[in-house]
Amino acid sequence: METDRIESESAAGFAAAVLDSLVDCIVVLDLDGVIVWANEAWRQFAITNELGPEITLGIGVNYVELCRTASDSSPVGLSPPLLSGLEAVLAGSSPRFESEFTTTALPASQWFLVTATRMGSGRVVVSSRNITEQKIEEERRAYLEVERNRAARSRSMGRLAGGVAHNLNNMLGVILGHTDLALHSAEPDDPLRAELFHIRDASERAARLIRQLLTFAGGQRVEPKRLNLGATVADMLPGLRRLVGDDITISLTATDDLWPVDVDPLQVELIVTNLCTNARDAIESVGGGRTRPGTIAIAIGNTAVASDDRVVRGGPVAGDFVRLAVRDNGCGIPPEQLPDIFDPFFTTKETAPGMGLGLASVHGAVTQCGGGVAASSDGRDGATFEIFFPRHHPEHTTATGEAAHAPIADQMQTILVVDDEPALLRAAARALVYERYNVLTAASAEEALAVAREHPGPIHLLITDVLLPQMGGRELIDAIAASRPGLPHLFMSGYSSDIVTGAKGVQPDDHFIAKPFRIDDLATKVREILDMQR
Repeated sequence: METDRIESESAAGFAAAVLDSLVDCIVVLDLDGVIVWANEAWRQFAITNELGPEITLGIGVNYVELCRTASDSSPVGLSPPLLSGLEAVLAGSSPRFESEFTTTALPASQWFLVTATRMGSGRVVVSSRNITEQKIEEERRAYLEVERNRAARSRSMGRLAGGVAHNLNNMLGVILGHTDLALHSAEPDDPLRAELFHIRDASERAARLIRQLLTFAGGQRVEPKRLNLGATVADMLPGLRRLVGDDITISLTATDDLWPVDVDPLQVELIVTNLCTNARDAIESVGGGRTRPGTIAIAIGNTAVASDDRVVRGGPVAGDFVRLAVRDNGCGIPPEQLPDIFDPFFTTKETAPGMGLGLASVHGAVTQCGGGVAASSDGRDGATFEIFFPRHHPEHTTATGEAAHAPIADQMQTILVVDDEPALLRAAARALVYERYNVLTAASAEEALAVAREHPGPIHLLITDVLLPQMGGRELIDAIAASRPGLPHLFMSGYSSDIVTGAKGVQPDDHFIAKPFRIDDLATKVREILDMQR
């Protein structure tokens, strides 16, 4: 018997040692809820979080009664569902209960998995496992899943926008081309000139809307340059002040040691203009309830973004960025709407004077230049938008290009124009004829090859759409090179850049003009290319 007792005590001691080695907090209760044993993790948890001597010692304390009477802010308290589950196990109505709960009573908010199991010896074992890191990881994965879904949705809408933009740009190109031709032909005192200017202005506004669609989709072709962001935005201030009106004060502060950034100046203009327009609308929506003047504050400075900064949307990882913040004192944005504000056609305005593309195009432009965007607001006192532009590094230097040559009248140089849109092909041909070039036209790559083969004289420039039926623009250039090596070329397209770029599309060193274009812009581009061949 003595041997059995010794062996039993040895086994009990071994079991206690094993339980003491666990990181889970474990207590054993009798059926009245009184603690009869607690492991070392429980005792250390109680000491670390200053739960009091009665909890630290544990033995003899009625844990259920203590939890029932504890206040909501007490670290020892259990939520009503957890307490009910524990009482059900103690009463024998349930053999096991398990639930997660979070507590803010500890120095830092934490998550726990609590399990209560009824044993055959009239005891209930309660274990508590800290799952805070697991919950943080789950939240991070959920956040990334939301971002992946959002990115997939943006890509789908971007493809749709690219297809729509192509057709609209072709039609607008015809309208702009013929309007410019009519303006060139009209006498200075012709009353129709005013009507033609209205048509051209409306067409250009429509073209800007399409560019916003493409920018939202990340498909607008950009030409990055090395910029001082503070100087660039400072140059925009006069126009921004006219945009927001005399009733709103707009200010700019920029640090003296700003890092340079590689970004297209037009993208900066689009981003800042849209943010200031949104700020103006938010300030004006306050109306007669405003007690102080409307203000828009732009601040630019250097910053570092941590790899775990989930506030920044758009894709920046750890690194150095130039931060551009736009803060207004308007009506603010409800916090629950902040995750949706960069979606296209989403608006917080009761009456939406815009197209719902402003913030979507901002997000697209920022993402396209490798940056990120963050928004914050308490829903009452204004909003802050932060744009993060990647810092320029010497190995990423981008050539800014040479100054444009002044147009020189070279008569009767021959240009071959290829486009599968007949109306646009006619408009482009007429524009170049007006500029005194000899123009050959083709509605397909096959026809262009035949024209190039049969034309007896030199061809000085090939202008081709990027995407043509059967054979694309890049393949056409390669095919013509067999008989006319070194022929300069100019690509044109109304599609988004992710469609027209790539191995068979526009390369960084190719000449390119985006549809729709004015005939003056086309003439200038053509003149620049031809002058480079001298």
